[in-house]
Amino acid sequence: MAESHLLRKCRHSGLTLAVACGALLALPWKAPAATIQFLEEPGEGDFNVTGVLKVTDAKCEARLVFNWQDQSQEHYLLVVRPTEAKLVFVSGGKVQPLGNPAAIKLQPGQAIPFTLQRRDWRLALVWGDSVLLRGYDARLRDGQVGYTAEGAEWEDLRIQPVGDIVVYDDFVREAGAESVWEPQCGVWQMRTLRDDEQAAREEADKSANAFSYVGAGEPVAISVAGQWFWDRYALEASAKPQGDAVAGLVFYYQDDSNYLALRATGRHSARQDSNRVQLIAVRNGQTTVLADKPGGLLPGQWYKLRVEVCEDRFVGLVDGEVRLVARSPLFGQGQVGLYVEGKDGVFFDDVGCDLWEALAEDFETVVPGKWALGEGWVQKSGALYTTDTKPSQALLDGQWRDYACSVDAESLGGGVGLVFAHQGPQDYCLLRWAPASAACSFAGQLQLLRVGAEGENVLAQQPAPAGVKKARLRATVSNEVVTGRLGDGAELSAVVPGIFGGGVGLYGQAKGMFDNLNLQPIPLRRGAHVMKEFAETDEHPEMAEWASTRAPWVQPAKGQNVWWTKGDYFGNTALKFTVPKVGSRTGSLTAILAGDPELGEQSGLRLTLSTTSGAKKVSLVVSARDQQLGTAEVEVEEEARVEFGREGRLLVVKVNDEIALTTSF
Repeated sequence: MAESHLLRKCRHSGLTLAVACGALLALPWKAPAATIQFLEEPGEGDFNVTGVLKVTDAKCEARLVFNWQDQSQEHYLLVVRPTEAKLVFVSGGKVQPLGNPAAIKLQPGQAIPFTLQRRDWRLALVWGDSVLLRGYDARLRDGQVGYTAEGAEWEDLRIQPVGDIVVYDDFVREAGAESVWEPQCGVWQMRTLRDDEQAAREEADKSANAFSYVGAGEPVAISVAGQWFWDRYALEASAKPQGDAVAGLVFYYQDDSNYLALRATGRHSARQDSNRVQLIAVRNGQTTVLADKPGGLLPGQWYKLRVEVCEDRFVGLVDGEVRLVARSPLFGQGQVGLYVEGKDGVFFDDVGCDLWEALAEDFETVVPGKWALGEGWVQKSGALYTTDTKPSQALLDGQWRDYACSVDAESLGGGVGLVFAHQGPQDYCLLRWAPASAACSFAGQLQLLRVGAEGENVLAQQPAPAGVKKARLRATVSNEVVTGRLGDGAELSAVVPGIFGGGVGLYGQAKGMFDNLNLQPIPLRRGAHVMKEFAETDEHPEMAEWASTRAPWVQPAKGQNVWWTKGDYFGNTALKFTVPKVGSRTGSLTAILAGDPELGEQSGLRLTLSTTSGAKKVSLVVSARDQQLGTAEVEVEEEARVEFGREGRLLVVKVNDEIALTTSF
């Protein structure tokens, strides 16, 4: 067996696997490999095991083995008995519980379809149409899948590899291109500027895309994409309802009688449920409202709808604002889709779906195997406490990339912190804080640190706010930049080359309390799409401005030379471009972020790049208004792939994927 990175952390840093991790217990399960029926295909990476358990005896016991290691015979095990199901880790004939067992009731003649989900850190069992078990462990990767059964039969067992979760569609189509969408009910069609009834009000200099996907139907219209086994994703789309239509997004889609959805009715609709935003569950054709709030949509106006799905927690957003949060064990997996109620129809555009590895921990329930707790940590009364006078940690074994993590932290006389970008006991980042009266080495400070083999390196710090003993700690890691914040205070930030993500955990020195841990991926930045379908502008003159490679840009007027984007971009943004054949000519160009076309090329945050004929190097100057913020010079062989980005209060310039210049503004 390959030792997990968390076990290495525990062994090297002196962590003790406490109650929340689950102790190894004796179990009469020492089945040799010869007694296990193994499937031909092994389970590799992320995968599902699907099948049906058929019960033939009231005293049945069925076991499903996965990630079996031939040499050590260590493995994970699903145990199903007449009144209970559970997940465990088996090593040397002893077991460690993974998650809590679930009560069931099996009777002869039952045939239960199931899906066992194996992910990097997460384990889950979908039993029938609901999630029955969840567990957490990352020790074993790959391995054989097998089974034993007494008084029951495993039927139609199959291994389903789980690949990337991604859909992106702006509905720009080249001739003959296939659509990713599968209409299930209602009427769905592609629409362009030429046949859109809104065409007279659309302007090419204010939009980068003249295409959309329109659905209409009564009672509903649904069109889906993706795979049945997708289970953790964020789905978003621009939606423009017409007339009295209801717009929404579908997730965990099974069929047109079984799915979950985010739906938004018209603000002034004649419907009984007008002016509502809801998360709903449709099971066997019957609808249940999981969450409901006022605030519907106006017809003829574009909105950004988004739903974030991970484990049993669903978050619904409208125009970037969280409107609804709900939990349900239903389905646990399924396709994504677009949702419409009404013959007036809804226009959809810019649909995106990506992996969403989120985490929400309220510490209400002790989950064996989920946390590795150091000395002095205890979970009780809906919170996690630390009492050891020496620095100690509570760690999760998951790995995340590009994320924001936050937690409610309270000093009870000591210092508290948030561990992130954790790769090992001597390789992580730490945001920590303690009031001036705390009994710890960093009393009175808020610190952002990088911990390595050489010890602690303070990247940034500031005095802790006076009189504050309880606040929310928030840390982010993205694109080689780490940040930290206490409550609504100023942000600490630093560039750490090579850091893109890692594990998370909590830190304490002396007494402290933690609650409501939340981790969310930072959504992917999407670039503009270059389209070809209507490049023949003689045939489609009305599409000329959309059909060029400059579709997202406004062509400068005569005598001017700045190409401005059609839309405004807020927050962290990056411009990427390539300078070919460096050294072939002398010249310069300027990239602008947060600019203002009315103020011209001297506005915003600017990167000026210069090359000289015969020299294999580029010169970089970053400035804001009339102030120069930083300079650098980088040698290159042929081309320079440049990324100029804003990360919080930092500006970062990369050349050929290497950080060349950073500065604050």
